[in-house]
Formats: sequence, C-alpha cells, structure tokens
Amino acid sequence: MTKENKKTFTYAVRPSVREKAKRKAAKEGLTVSEKIDHLLNEYVGKKTDRILAVWAIDWTESERGWGQRPDGTSLHLSKADAENMITEDKASKELNSEVPDCYSFPGKPYLKEVSSEIYERVLSKKRTWL
Repeated sequence: MTKENKKTFTYAVRPSVREKAKRKAAKEGLTVSEKIDHLLNEYVGKKTDRILAVWAIDWTESERGWGQRPDGTSLHLSKADAENMITEDKASKELNSEVPDCYSFPGKPYLKEVSSEIYERVLSKKRTWL
C-alpha cells in the first residue's frame, strides 16, 4: 500500500465515519467493524480511483516428512471475521488429540489491496480463498 493510500485510510476512519457506521450497521444487521470496512472501501474508492482492501490471512501447509509450503490466502470483509476464522480453525484442531500428518495453519490478518472483481467476490461470499 502506498504512503498516499495509508493517509487516505487513516482519514477515512475519522469519528464521523465511525458514527455513521454504527447507525447503518444497526439497520443492516452488520457488526460495526464490518460496516466501517464497507464505508472505508466506499470512501477510498471515491477518493483514489477504486482502491479496495480486504482482510487477508496467509495459510501454510505442514506435511510430515515434506515440511511446510504456502497453502493459499483467505480473504475477509472485516478483521473480526478474519480473527473468527483463526479461532474456528484453532477450535477444530483442539478436538484432535494427535497431530495429523498434514494440516494448515494461519498467519496474522493484514489489509490487502484487491481488484474490484475480487472485492465483489468477497462481498458476495463474506470470505473467499485465493
């Protein structure tokens, strides 16, 4: 993300935008975090020729005897959804008493700039994989 885009992101999450997000989130049945992310992308799109961002998690596959390798990236509309996916993954693994021969584990969520096509795909599905 460029320095100019970071300035735009910082400006977009000013208090008046947060208040607008709270009101709209209640009407639309979204969390405030999800609504702020939507408004942020809406604002950034108006100001910077459609630069859109989603929350991303890079996953790593670990296979016994073969080591580790990249296993794709999951995309999410909000940081809360990305963190929920990590929590769900951890909870599902805690059910097993043994370490499986092959499994994936998540990295930390981060903002990722995406095209409008990818953003629309994430918007329609709430989360998706690359």
